[in-house]
Amino acid sequence: MMIENFLPHRDPFLLIDKLIEHRKDEIVCQVDWKKSQFFQDGNGDFLAVSMPEMIAQSAAVMYGLQSTETSPALRLLTTIKEFFFYSLPKKDVLQVKVRVHSSLGLHQVVYGEIYEGETLLAKGMVYLFHKEQTE
Repeated sequence: MMIENFLPHRDPFLLIDKLIEHRKDEIVCQVDWKKSQFFQDGNGDFLAVSMPEMIAQSAAVMYGLQSTETSPALRLLTTIKEFFFYSLPKKDVLQVKVRVHSSLGLHQVVYGEIYEGETLLAKGMVYLFHKEQTE
């Protein structure tokens, strides 16, 4: 399975490396944040601001896997809510766990957690605007 089939992102903006686990309304993805300098500061340190994007990209893969269409609908990150940052990663590889929280009009709300091993680094909700593909 190619992650790129479910996301419009390409290097250097693509964060999701690998699908670990997937159920109907949940997904676990792997991210190696060091592979792209776009998500690092000038010293090569992790930019915490990329954590909501990790959750949004993981959710987009989840929704893409659920889709029966040949071209899954586009979802745009519009809102970040109740997001908590606990610490920055010490290693390269992170796990992003996402589950469907609710729907609000044309938005899907997903709850995500980002882990380094067993350590919770961040958690929160992101709102994804659901836009159907048009010609």
